[in-house]
Amino acid sequence: MASLCCRNDHPINQLKLKEKIYRGRTGLNTKKCGICDKPIHRKSPRWRCEPKCAYYVCQNCYGEKTLAKITVAVAATADEKPEEEAPCNDIIGLTNAVTLLPLIATLTGRDFLHDYSDDEEDVEEAEAGQCASCSLWGMCFAGSAPSPAKERLRSDTGDYSLLGGRSDSDQTDDRSRTSTQFTLLTESPVLEMMEETETEDGNVPPFLPEGHGMTRTVTKALFANIVTAPAVGGLEIETNHSAYLLPPEVVLFEPTASEIGKPYEAGKPGKRLIFLNTKLSEGETEELQKLHKALAEESLVTREGVGDFPLYVRLHALRILQQSKFDTKRALEIMLTHLNMRVKCFPLSEETVFKDLQKGLMYWHGRDRMARPCLVWRLERMTGFTKERALKLVLFVLEYAIRFALVPGRVENWILIVDLEGVGMSHTSSANREIAKNIAILLEQVYCGRNFQTKIMSLPWVIRSIVNSFIPADKKEKVQFVGGSELQTVMGKLFEPHQLETRYGGTAPDLAPEQTYPFNFFPNARGPEGNDPSADKSLHMFADRAFHEGNLWDESSADVKAEWIDGVKGQSLSSAAVSDLEGFGVNGIKACKDVTSWLQLVNPEEAKRRQ
Repeated sequence: MASLCCRNDHPINQLKLKEKIYRGRTGLNTKKCGICDKPIHRKSPRWRCEPKCAYYVCQNCYGEKTLAKITVAVAATADEKPEEEAPCNDIIGLTNAVTLLPLIATLTGRDFLHDYSDDEEDVEEAEAGQCASCSLWGMCFAGSAPSPAKERLRSDTGDYSLLGGRSDSDQTDDRSRTSTQFTLLTESPVLEMMEETETEDGNVPPFLPEGHGMTRTVTKALFANIVTAPAVGGLEIETNHSAYLLPPEVVLFEPTASEIGKPYEAGKPGKRLIFLNTKLSEGETEELQKLHKALAEESLVTREGVGDFPLYVRLHALRILQQSKFDTKRALEIMLTHLNMRVKCFPLSEETVFKDLQKGLMYWHGRDRMARPCLVWRLERMTGFTKERALKLVLFVLEYAIRFALVPGRVENWILIVDLEGVGMSHTSSANREIAKNIAILLEQVYCGRNFQTKIMSLPWVIRSIVNSFIPADKKEKVQFVGGSELQTVMGKLFEPHQLETRYGGTAPDLAPEQTYPFNFFPNARGPEGNDPSADKSLHMFADRAFHEGNLWDESSADVKAEWIDGVKGQSLSSAAVSDLEGFGVNGIKACKDVTSWLQLVNPEEAKRRQ
């Protein structure tokens, strides 16, 4: 299928959803479509070539040209595809397929990094007493918005709660509160905006010792202040978990070198998958050292002169560096994204998102043979969601896995299924693209380094080559389009059949939206071999937050190393991790290979009870 090209014969395959907030507002130098010569509104999608020639194509013309080409392609290959993969043999189906392109481009990571929304409509709708950004994220991030976005934020100050962007007078629960004055960061660093959080007895809550569980009161106290906000946790859950949420085969999983991934070395970009409780390469350690230095020299993330990683990203620092391609400036921006899109939204109670959880937009279902949980995203069910509700829902779902379903040093990734079944023109509105973009930011930045592979289902085969052309190069290897006839083969290589719904090539029943929460997990993800009927179904009730945190083995300085090296003796470590520690000169630690030894480390009281 011949490509649409610019004047310099470069293929038009790069989608930009809209202009950045500081461009195109004056009406001068408005971009025009190279085909119809009509102006392209600054908030409208436009296409261009990868070399970024000054040639643009509006979405309507791109759709018309692409529709004409794939119509010819469908006619030429009508007999080459099985019936279940040829749903677009009519003009309506083809039109639907083409209109999906901007939405799919968003899902595959195209054009969302550093694209902070500041539309005039959003500013006008900002609630009284909040800065203009509050209506965007459901919180106030005026103090930490990157330049030039902060130039657009109102500079007036007021008393706001960190939690949800509301004033203290609006908080009706008993949470510990922080009185914060938000000003532009050009005037005040983030941490100078934070006053000490006082509990009801007037005391500042201390840092909790390792192993301390997070009750509802503790969760609220920790997230009431940036300084104490942890890297894992923040959910308040009343509903019982799945009986097979965290079985022994998960907590004792021994990752191979391929599951750990390829560490970064200078000049040799890696793709690490396991970041915690494992030895880092010299190149990674050097990059962490650079990031510590960059933090000490700036005042957006920490006070000037402070190079320690904030607690809320301390465990994620290397993931953030890898996501930013080891560009410290971009890494600092992603840290601010963590602050604004995660920390300031917590604590998040199950009660506030329960109804949306049962709509089945995004949910966990089973694990693959490497014990990685499976995340399902049903885009058809996005209709009716506002951006704020969708973000809270997705934040809850993703943090749930970090807090309860993953194990540092052993299982740190998930598989993502993006299901486009039933998605058509009604789902491709600018509002839905904005929702998809922000969900993509959560997946790719706030929870970076977690997604092992993405399987896109129900994408019409006639546009796969077009979609593949605008997937960023660094994401191509982990994105795969799976047709109906390929389900059994592709998904069968990763999953035991009973771990997947029938619609995705498994044998588990297809779930109605209201059946997707509480999340469904099942035994024997790794296969029937070694199944012990007498073994614990799940160990999640014995695992505290400290267990799910682990440690980043940062050796960038003696002081940084000292912060974690003594604590490793209390961690549940794999055989490879113990071998790495011996290289540090730390001897006498045994690998955790059975439930008895695991309980002795993680929950001594339960271990003693079972003796």
